[in-house]
Amino acid sequence: MAPRHENRTNPCTNHAVSITDNRMEPTNASTPILDLPIEILDRIIGFVDTDTPQHVRNLRQTCRTISELCEPAFCNGLSSLSKFEKDCPPDSCKNYSSLRRSSEFILAARPERYNLVNTFIAHTKADRNDRGQRGLVRFVHKLPKLRVLHVCDVRCCRDHKGFGEDPKVSFYPRVNNMLSSLAFTELRECRLCPLSYSPVQIAPVLKAPKLTTLVVSYPTLDSLDETLPAINSIPLKHLTLLVNPRMNRQAVHSILSMPKALETLAFDDSRAPSVQSEDGMLEELLLTLARYQPGLKALKVFATARSVLSDPSLTGRFDFSQLTGLKELSFSNHRTIPINCFFNLPTGLESLRLNNNVNTIMLAKALIQLSSRPNFTCPLHLDIDVDYSLREHSDEFSYYLRDPDSIVGRTVLTGRLRGIDMLMRNLFCKQLTLTERGYTAERRLEAIRTYPARGIKMERPYVLLEDTYYDSEIYGDPRPYIMKGRKGNDHSVFDGCSFPLRRCSPYMGSRWDSDSHSD
Repeated sequence: MAPRHENRTNPCTNHAVSITDNRMEPTNASTPILDLPIEILDRIIGFVDTDTPQHVRNLRQTCRTISELCEPAFCNGLSSLSKFEKDCPPDSCKNYSSLRRSSEFILAARPERYNLVNTFIAHTKADRNDRGQRGLVRFVHKLPKLRVLHVCDVRCCRDHKGFGEDPKVSFYPRVNNMLSSLAFTELRECRLCPLSYSPVQIAPVLKAPKLTTLVVSYPTLDSLDETLPAINSIPLKHLTLLVNPRMNRQAVHSILSMPKALETLAFDDSRAPSVQSEDGMLEELLLTLARYQPGLKALKVFATARSVLSDPSLTGRFDFSQLTGLKELSFSNHRTIPINCFFNLPTGLESLRLNNNVNTIMLAKALIQLSSRPNFTCPLHLDIDVDYSLREHSDEFSYYLRDPDSIVGRTVLTGRLRGIDMLMRNLFCKQLTLTERGYTAERRLEAIRTYPARGIKMERPYVLLEDTYYDSEIYGDPRPYIMKGRKGNDHSVFDGCSFPLRRCSPYMGSRWDSDSHSD
């Protein structure tokens, strides 16, 4: 009798298979299913279409073996928050601890699994009365090999929380108790970001012997604690501080004095209600950095108030020149003419980055007048990056990117090009980059200075390059610069720390300024 032959779809893998004489084989054996080893796949395929008791036992043993192979990868990273929908329904806030409870149940079945957990991320609802958050604190105690710990508050679209002090909406006092009772012998990266003002006792984390990355909001230290790390003693390389400039200023200076050789620092001292420019601590921060971290390579500053970087009376007030190792300097939360970003810069600075909209024409005129001052500095690379999607009414400010041939689109582009031309002709920067991003488009204008041979005259002393990317919302990811691996706007370094749902949060309108969009 001729052998039976038919084609089916394997219900376990959803791949096409060929069945001959009760033996099932993949139709395309050259492509591993689920990237599993071929010998394991052969055993699964051999047992899946039979009910012989021995075969069933073999199949269960095979599946158990696969589970054991996958177990370290599964336990490696745990998260206590499932993915949010765009509109953030009210009931979604009730599910913050559901994944943590299921993960804890799986780990508790085999206590040795706790040692496999390297990463734990908890995006928490700001509610100290949530029993799930109390369970979260107990859960972290069971993870002795933790290398990455993130505990960040989440803001839903219907939350109107600001930076005010409200102890009723924070469970960080429990987090502080948790931190004080843990050793963190393997911790490499830590992120602790309460949404509302709630001081974080950061000393136990700073004592972690392998800590290299730290992001913390409202850090505080006990000045009487004799066990604090000594000056220039901890291995911390990358630090982000988000502080209330009216509180715990001394803690900021103490933290900055502890790393052996800090490489990157992101600093935001605007986290207070009704903050004013005179509240800022950037000036004293620079003195501390010059004393303890002169080799800092990258500094990102979110200004206390927008007038700090544009007020002519403050020109030359901030001295970056003592940071001799600084290569990249980035400013956020500035007005459209940030003249104070061009004074007292270190001689080795390679890139100056501005992350709000800049009126290039007015900036060029202002800098031309100020360029004769002795402390004026022009960086090698001026990088202006504007991400309109970070603003509440982004569509109103980025529509001309989607329609560059419109009257408004052509007018805006002409103004951008004129400003670039004035800057390149009158300043001595070697490269100027202006990037504008919306939800569905990105435009990049880049001017590179040229040095023609003797006797050759050029119309302009630079080469202008223009790249424009479009991505319709119907074609998947509406953020083309992310898909192309481009660097994002530095605003996200500061605002992303409290994990806001940006597009639906009414609070965002108070962070970004309406007059920073005009050019």
